[in-house]
Amino acid sequence: MKLLKTILSTCVLLAAMAGCKKSDSVISDIKIPPVVITPAKPSITSTSPTKVLPNSTLTITGKNFPTATGKVAVNFGSVAATVASVSSTQIVVHVPAAAKSGPVITILDGSAMVAALDVTVLSGTQSACDYTRYVEYFASDALGNVYNDSNNSIYVNNPSGVSSLFIRSVAGTPGEFAVISGLAFDASGNVYFADRAKNKIFKVTVAGVISTFAGTGVSGFADGPSTTAQLAAPSGLAIDASGNLYTATNARIRKISNTGEISTLAGQALSGYVDGPASVAKFGAVYSIVVDKENNILLSDATNHVIRKITPAGVTSTFAGTGADGWDDGTVKTATFRWPQGMAFNANGDLFVSDNYFNPGRASKIRMINKAGLVTTFMNGDFSTPQVLPGPLNVASVMFPNGLAFNAAGDMYIAQTGNGCRTIVTFN
Repeated sequence: MKLLKTILSTCVLLAAMAGCKKSDSVISDIKIPPVVITPAKPSITSTSPTKVLPNSTLTITGKNFPTATGKVAVNFGSVAATVASVSSTQIVVHVPAAAKSGPVITILDGSAMVAALDVTVLSGTQSACDYTRYVEYFASDALGNVYNDSNNSIYVNNPSGVSSLFIRSVAGTPGEFAVISGLAFDASGNVYFADRAKNKIFKVTVAGVISTFAGTGVSGFADGPSTTAQLAAPSGLAIDASGNLYTATNARIRKISNTGEISTLAGQALSGYVDGPASVAKFGAVYSIVVDKENNILLSDATNHVIRKITPAGVTSTFAGTGADGWDDGTVKTATFRWPQGMAFNANGDLFVSDNYFNPGRASKIRMINKAGLVTTFMNGDFSTPQVLPGPLNVASVMFPNGLAFNAAGDMYIAQTGNGCRTIVTFN
């Protein structure tokens, strides 16, 4: 009986194994169709800004973009743009110099699409010279009013361009000042100005009350509380998002904190051209200071022919220019500058720089550095005709421009120091 059970168990096991082999054979004969994955279709949702200047940047936003620049082409009508950068959701291009208003055609991997919004390419026209007063410096407040110096006074230009007196120096009072060498505004609307002759920085409240903000009047470099620390011929002013103020004093960049302490941010006793941490960085003659949206400090270092940058961590680098004296356009790494002076950002984040040449064959330019790091010539000045010419930008001219600013409407103010006047460039 035991032998019979063993034989039966063995038969059952062999039958099961045979059945499994048969089942495996059936499964192996089933053909599974391949899975076809259809890539998500790219789409465009917006372009920004909707109004651009030639040689500035345009950002195209959407989804499912190819991430290789070689698979992306952008045309302004029939004019091809240069692609600066791409990601799956964003394409940044340089607006061609010859671009015209209209739809922007984006070609992604061979599939043509029209952007959701048309783009207006702006053209500019310079006004005739306003000889009412001599101007060197400008600053814009949060409301888009533009303030300028003129001799021992400060004037305000409203968004419509109407100018009126804001404050005047009064001899023999705490509000007496001499030579304005920089203007800036804080978030509350108070205006600050540097006075290189008095070695001070003054503050004017919204109510028009003027007082000494920093410096004792004695030229020097002593750090400490703003009431006892020293400044030496401060030039250029800028205020960051935290309310800290920056100015250049000879070859040093000084910081006045929002608590009133003055310190040396970077620079040494002797001028030079050295990038690096604050302990080693050296500067030449700095004319203008601006702060970008990331709270980096940008400075026009005229004698070194470059634009410098100081990060919030205090590290100095060359932002634009090679250090060679010239007017070559190109990227920020290859372009050259002559004598960069006044600087200002427009609403799109393009940086404009006054750039002058004082040797025989004198001439002037205003340069533009777009957000993607392309340097181009925005306006020219030909001293064979020593005057400021109004009109479209391709025929208008500048003459030793210094201060620059933009009002709420996007109009550009230019201090034409070589002709003793002020001009306004309007865009349409």
